[in-house]
Parts: sequence; C-alpha cells; structure tokens
Amino acid sequence: MLQKKIEITKQRLNILMGRENDMGLAIKYEDTIELNAITDGDYNDYVNIAFNESPEFKMVTSDIKVSELNIKQVKAMQLPKVSLYANYNYNYPQISFYPYSNDLWGFGQTGIKVQYSIDNLYKSKHTIARAQVVNNQAIEKAEMKKDEISLQVKEAYLQQQQALESVETAEQNIIKSTETVRVIRSSYLNQESLLTDLLEAENALLEAKFNLITAQTNVKVSHIRLLTIVGIL
Repeated sequence: MLQKKIEITKQRLNILMGRENDMGLAIKYEDTIELNAITDGDYNDYVNIAFNESPEFKMVTSDIKVSELNIKQVKAMQLPKVSLYANYNYNYPQISFYPYSNDLWGFGQTGIKVQYSIDNLYKSKHTIARAQVVNNQAIEKAEMKKDEISLQVKEAYLQQQQALESVETAEQNIIKSTETVRVIRSSYLNQESLLTDLLEAENALLEAKFNLITAQTNVKVSHIRLLTIVGIL
C-alpha cells in the first residue's frame, strides 16, 4: 500500500517537473538546503526585479508603448504629404503649346507635390481622442498591475522571512532537545530517570529534527514562489 502511494506521488512530481512519468526520482534526505543565497536581497530588490523581469508587467508596459505609437501615427495623419515628382513625355504632333508643330517634341517636369485632405481636420480630432483614451486606459492598467505585483512580492517575501524564522526556531529547539536528551540519558544511566523519560526526550529530538527539515523545505518553496512572481523563474 505504501509503495503504491510512493509510485503515485513520484508520478505526480514527474508531471509537475515536466519529466517522463516513469523516470526515477531520487531525493537524498541528507542533502542540506543552502539558505545563504535566499537571505540575500530585501523587499525593494525583489520589487525592482519584478518591474524589469515580470512577464505580466512587460505585457502591460508594452500596451502603453503601442498606444503611444498609435497616437503618434494618428497625429501624423494631420500633416500634409510632401513628395518629389518628375516625369518626361513625348508629344507628336506638339499641340500642348502655341505655336503648334508637326515635329516630335519632348516635355519634362520636376518639382514638389503637396497633398492634404481637408476632412482630416475633423476625423483626426476624434481619432486622436480615442487613441488618447486607449493610452490612458493602458497607463491605468499598468499602475494597477504594478500595485498587484508589489502586493504579491510583499506577501511572498514575508512568507519567506517567516519560513526563515521557523528554521532558526527549529535549530534552537534541536539544541535544547539535544541537551535534554543528554541530561536525561545521563540521569537514566545513574538510575535517576525512567526509560519512558528518555524515550520521550529522544522522540522530542526526532520531532525537532523533522520540524527543521520541514522549515528548510518551506524556505525553499517560498523562495521559488518569490522568484516565480518576480519573473526570474
């Protein structure tokens, strides 16, 4: 029964990690979790990283850039179109100018052509107003997303700090439980304590060690969640 539960859990972990279902999953329980890298950096550092790396924030900021380009494009429609032109024609007979002639005659033109649509004065005004509304909405959306990301980073950062405090507490409990076991074992050997007292002290030490592993795991999980929110993972 236990082996079946292990196989099911292993398959779930492989799926979450993007691995093949039947791949082996070896976790060394004696491996220590490095916490030094996790304690580096404060809340403001993570917030700054999130504003630069978060995919969600990049999307809303790109919407602002697109709306600003749209405003520039709409405003450009109000400007007259200026272009150079040149042409050369042959006429036979020449009847474009007086006196007329039966000879082959070539005529060339070159200059600057200016075009302007009068209705742009009316249409562009409303188009610019709509583009400006879209731009304002994109800015407001970015500000809302900025506040949302800041709140998420704050929550994840506090959870990480709480997990780190739990590790310190668990380490202190191990020190106290170890000393308690030493004292009770010594008194038990001197027939001053009962075996049940020694067993209870050793169980308390085992529980303290288990709590330390759990706290270290929570630190790692909270750190991964924080890195995911800021966009590093």
